[in-house]
Amino acid sequence: MHRNELLRREFTILAFLAAVGFFGYGLYAGAPAIIARDSSALLGAASVSMSAAVPPNEYSELAAQLQQKKEALDQKAIDLAAREAADARATPTDYLGVVSFVMSVLLFLLIAVNFYFDARRDIAATRGALLVDLRNH
Repeated sequence: MHRNELLRREFTILAFLAAVGFFGYGLYAGAPAIIARDSSALLGAASVSMSAAVPPNEYSELAAQLQQKKEALDQKAIDLAAREAADARATPTDYLGVVSFVMSVLLFLLIAVNFYFDARRDIAATRGALLVDLRNH
């Protein structure tokens, strides 16, 4: 048993030292956002660019025309999506919210009037009733 206790104690000390070491490394290394920013700056500085030129021919001119048409169609799609979004905001969905609110207020008023008339009827019904005091019995 003495040997097991000694091993457990040594393991506890080693675990504590490892935790302190990891904590110190975390303080030294810095936040992940800083590490990511620094690494992206290093990658940007180390990037290599390469360009190639193709002499103009029939296929490259057709590819350039197709690319221009694609960009024009993409711009038209963006404009159409913006127009549809503006039309969607003008739909009567906001109107339905107002109608729902008005109906809720109307329902509340009807319930309040119902309670008023019920209370008034109960007062009128109990006016002529014989009241008995049961506290003395």
